[in-house]
Amino acid sequence: MPQFALWTKIKKKRAKIVSAWLDKRIPVSDRITLSHQKIFILPTQQGFNFVLVMIALFIGGVNYQNSLVLGMTFLLASLFMVSILHTFRNLSGVCFQAGHTEASFVGDFASFHVTLSREGERIYEAIQLEWRDCVPQVIDLIDETEHTARMLLPVTNRGIYNPGRIYVETRYPLGLFKAWSWVDLGVQCLVYPEPKKSVFTDINKHNFNINRDAGKIPVPEGNDDFDGLRKYKLGDPLRQIDWKAYARGRGLHTKTFVGYADETIWLDLDCVLEQGVEEGLSRLCYWVLKFSESGQNFGLRVGHEEVLPGVGRAHKIKCLEKLALFDRNKN
Repeated sequence: MPQFALWTKIKKKRAKIVSAWLDKRIPVSDRITLSHQKIFILPTQQGFNFVLVMIALFIGGVNYQNSLVLGMTFLLASLFMVSILHTFRNLSGVCFQAGHTEASFVGDFASFHVTLSREGERIYEAIQLEWRDCVPQVIDLIDETEHTARMLLPVTNRGIYNPGRIYVETRYPLGLFKAWSWVDLGVQCLVYPEPKKSVFTDINKHNFNINRDAGKIPVPEGNDDFDGLRKYKLGDPLRQIDWKAYARGRGLHTKTFVGYADETIWLDLDCVLEQGVEEGLSRLCYWVLKFSESGQNFGLRVGHEEVLPGVGRAHKIKCLEKLALFDRNKN
C-alpha cells in the first residue's frame, strides 16, 4: 500500500510538471493554429517494425551482395524519411477555434463545439480528436475549408466544468509516424445538479413558503397586459416586435407584457436538507424544472442568496445557475 501511494504521488507530480510545461509551450487560447513548436512527432509501432525490416534487408543485401535487395532497402528508407514530412504537414497549419457550449445536468453529457479550419490549397486528412471520455472523431478538410465537431463529454459534478486539453493526432499517410498536439481552447460550461424527483408530489409537504394572494402578484414575461417596449434582443419572438415603430424608422423594439400569478412559491434549500446539500439541490432542481414547465410563479433561496419570483426561460436559467454555483462554505 505505501508503494502504491508513493507511485500515485509520483504520477501526480509528473502530470503537474508536464501540464506546466504544456501551458508554457502551448498557451491557452480560444484560437490556436498548429505550428512546428506545437506539434510532436515520433514513429509508431508500425514505424519501428518498418525500420527492423529495413535493417534485415540491408544486412541480407550486404551479406549476399544483392544489389536489388540493397536498392529496395534504400527505396524503403527514402519512403520512411519522406513520410515524416507528410505526417507533420498534415497537422501544421490547422486552426482550432472554440465554439459555443451547452450547459448540462449531472449524469448527462456536456456539449462542446470545436471548429477546425484551413487556409490556402493544402488539404488535411484523418485528423483525430480525443477529449477525455468523449468518443474520438476523425475529421477531413478536403472539400470544405472548415468543419465543426460536436464533442459530448460526460459530467459527474455540478459547477463550472473545464474539460482541459484536446488531444489531436494524425498518422496520415502511411501510419509509420504519429504527429500529435495538446490544444487547450479554454472552454468551459456550467453543470446543473441532477434533477431528482421528490418523494413528495405535493409541494405543501416540503413546508415551502407559499403566498396565495390570487390575481394580485405581477409576473414579468406574462401574457395578460401590455407593459411597454424595450430594445430588440436576438431570439425575441417575431410576433412581439413592434413593426409599426420599425416602419417609422425607430428601430427594432419588442413589446413586453405582464401577467398576474395565482400564487408565489419560494423554493428554499433549508426545507430540503434532510439528506444533505447535494441531494437538496437536486430536489430543488427538479421543482425548478417542473414549475418552469407549468408556468408557475416561484422564487428561490439558497443560503444567503435568492432569486426573486418570476416565470419564463430566463428566470429558469437564473435559478439553475444559482443551484449549480452554490458553495456551502461561502453561505
